[in-house]
Amino acid sequence: MITLIIPTRNRAHTLSLIGESFYRLQLVDEIIFVDDEGSDNSAEVIDALAARHPQIATKILRNERRLGASGSRIRGYKAAKNDYIMYSDDDVYVQPNYAAVCLKKLRLTGAGIVSGRIVRMRVDQTPEQAIAAFGNGMSDKPPFRKLVCETRGEAKTDGDVRLPLTGPVIVTTKALLEELSYDPFYSRGNGFREETDFQMHAFVTGRDILMTNETYCAELSRIESKVGGQRTPRLKTLYWSIYYNAYFFGKYWDRYAARTGVTMSRRSATALFAVYQLYALFVRPFGYKYQRWAARQRERRAASRPAFQ
Repeated sequence: MITLIIPTRNRAHTLSLIGESFYRLQLVDEIIFVDDEGSDNSAEVIDALAARHPQIATKILRNERRLGASGSRIRGYKAAKNDYIMYSDDDVYVQPNYAAVCLKKLRLTGAGIVSGRIVRMRVDQTPEQAIAAFGNGMSDKPPFRKLVCETRGEAKTDGDVRLPLTGPVIVTTKALLEELSYDPFYSRGNGFREETDFQMHAFVTGRDILMTNETYCAELSRIESKVGGQRTPRLKTLYWSIYYNAYFFGKYWDRYAARTGVTMSRRSATALFAVYQLYALFVRPFGYKYQRWAARQRERRAASRPAFQ
């Protein structure tokens, strides 16, 4: 059986939307919520979920001081009763077969970590609609950006793919967590790299990380998930992302480069990441907005054309 662990902070509003999906997961018989010094009514929402699903053991661990998501992940696996651990974010809907499919892949392949695909929902979509629209991906670009060490979640892939990093909703073993753990360093700001640190630690020590197309999870839109978690304003996000990435590359870059065949130096990669993050936060979003605006204009022009008889 599997223990599901959800680090959370002031996300009662998202837990009320997607929490039921946690309790429909096959093979999950224990769910641990780790409340990171939150101040909203998350405990009430979780208690209501637990009352509707008494067959699942539910625990709420509360951090009396802020530990960040990484520290919360550590508390969670240390309290888990099972040998297999699943992590999920607190704003993500998961398909009922997610844990079971990932566990099967973990056992069959010997991988250290397995995930399904993660898609972003629009506010006007159900999880099922978002997953159906996504299919096996929406971009023909490679699923991993090697030089900035980032997964391209929208990439088209077939079957199972081995990657240096995958999404945040994973299944792994308690034994691997006890060996490698998460790093509590990422406790302030936006906690960037907190979830990928464990994955990269596994990768550079020879473990495989698998992403499968056989199961999905769907992340709530930003409109439905405006607050809570470790969100920070854009300028602070830029600062903390560069700060934490420099630490992350300092720990892992040489071993990562050796396994992936990347020849760029750590210093050059750190500088490149800073430029990329500046682009991703302040340039790319406006490009997406323009593309959406242009698409709406095309639709309006097409709708206004007279129909030929």
